[in-house]
Amino acid sequence: MQHIPKILIAEDDEMIRKIVEEVLANDFELHFAADGSVALELANEIQPEMVILDIMMPKLDGFKVCKRLREIPELKRTIIIMLTALTDQDSQRTGISAGADDYLTKPFNPIDLRTKVNLLFRLRDRFLCD
Repeated sequence: MQHIPKILIAEDDEMIRKIVEEVLANDFELHFAADGSVALELANEIQPEMVILDIMMPKLDGFKVCKRLREIPELKRTIIIMLTALTDQDSQRTGISAGADDYLTKPFNPIDLRTKVNLLFRLRDRFLCD
């Protein structure tokens, strides 16, 4: 039986969640959180292999969620993609400094998201094998 990677989508905008779901649902087990606190709880519970993380969310912003995810030993290999409307370089640097592996700005091309997700899984599998 083939392993289906788990992806947590932490996004407060329902329309963006639906777009991401349409793009990724056929190949991945998707879980959703509409705020940062729920995203952290769910990440601890399901231990996703990837988190697609909005920055501007209620309760905890994506930068804080990213930092906290990186502090959890069981999630050290979790891939984190920031998916946000913040396009300035300071936000990008802050996201990468917080532990994000990649940064994609909104509006985004769904094909680019799918390509990025597949590429990051492929790189992880190639370079981080035990």
